[in-house]
Amino acid sequence: ALDGGDPKNGSKDGKRDAIYLLSRPFTLDGPAREFDPAAHAHVALVLETEYRISSVHWARSGTKLGFVSERWRKNRRTRTWVLGEDQSSGKFSAHVLFDRSFEDAYTSPGHFEITVDENGLYETQGDAKSLEFDMIGAGASPVGNRPFYDKLAISRDDRGQLSFATKRMWRCALAPEADEAKVDPVQEVGGELPPVAKRAAIFESPTGVSPGGKWLLIKRESNDGPPNFFARRLADGREWQLSDIAHPQPSLIGTQSELVQYRRDDGVALSGELYLPAGYEPKRDGPRPCFLWAYPREFKAKQAAGQVQGAEHRFTRA
Repeated sequence: ALDGGDPKNGSKDGKRDAIYLLSRPFTLDGPAREFDPAAHAHVALVLETEYRISSVHWARSGTKLGFVSERWRKNRRTRTWVLGEDQSSGKFSAHVLFDRSFEDAYTSPGHFEITVDENGLYETQGDAKSLEFDMIGAGASPVGNRPFYDKLAISRDDRGQLSFATKRMWRCALAPEADEAKVDPVQEVGGELPPVAKRAAIFESPTGVSPGGKWLLIKRESNDGPPNFFARRLADGREWQLSDIAHPQPSLIGTQSELVQYRRDDGVALSGELYLPAGYEPKRDGPRPCFLWAYPREFKAKQAAGQVQGAEHRFTRA
């Protein structure tokens, strides 16, 4: 930490953290807290960051790639770098992959799938030859959360410069009642809205991806159906059910769930989940007692505060 690890201290030339590469003989003179990189010929600077480093993950050996994320709560910013090692010089170059507000749920690219190699070390899951890496996200959108699975492809040109492209491989089913005007086709598999026949009143989320991205482990639920696990083969969409968990609270079957969106008096858009008793009809049954649960959060941006987060067809439990 260039600022001593204390956010109250001013940054050093606009930088707060740094990553160094320690080469042979892999030793430092004196305690690490008094580390002076200029005094060691076998220590090389890899990256200095404007914010606090939040994660560092390396790709499989041979790819010569690493991923570093930094974030700063005060301004709600987060930035992810790709580190690429030059095969001739051994020096690293840094390229910005994402630079965004972490309050903005709609633009969240998700997170890298992390796996363990044969030596028990954590690494970013991907293909060492094609340089494609697996990413999973919550998929917040104006019609509710719709989790997704993406492949991030990284390519190098003759000068060693990196370029990036993301391809959507899978996304949670679109609900039948979803407003198509609020759905961005660019965020869908194949770049177009899913056909009506493939829409369903369910909620799905990926819990794992096989190496190579051929199989997806999915957790699926609905208002009356508890979460169960399915193995999905992405090439043809075939599925195998892996669990069959019965409803633990049958008395709740039929409970109605609705994603409600409204505006506060000051114009901020808000949303919430409304639960109604089974078989309830407003005109016939009239008003009922209401229990309201609200948890206020602090936002920097009005637009972020109004984003929809939640899903209408998640399993109802008490």
